[in-house]
Amino acid sequence: MTVGNLDFEAGVGALSDSLASLFNTKTASQWEMELRDKKYVDSSQYHFIKSRIRNEQLVRLREFPIFKLGKYRGGYIETSENKRVKPYEILASRTIGRVKEVKR
Repeated sequence: MTVGNLDFEAGVGALSDSLASLFNTKTASQWEMELRDKKYVDSSQYHFIKSRIRNEQLVRLREFPIFKLGKYRGGYIETSENKRVKPYEILASRTIGRVKEVKR
């Protein structure tokens, strides 16, 4: 077994328990089965966990087993998305500025 597989096998149970307690969408056994399936059956390098999580959830997620090993040993990579919000719509648009939609 490679070092990555040893780290995975040592921490997948605890990681599954942590994910189940944080998100409440799946049980720990469902998380573990999904993670093992993506790792060994699909041999996928990346597996998407969840989108649009709150900052306090993100702080907890960084400390989970396997994820706290860093992106080179644990494989945890986060992406951020910035969004311009106008709480009062047009009221402060001259101050905040406008964003032109780009068609792709």
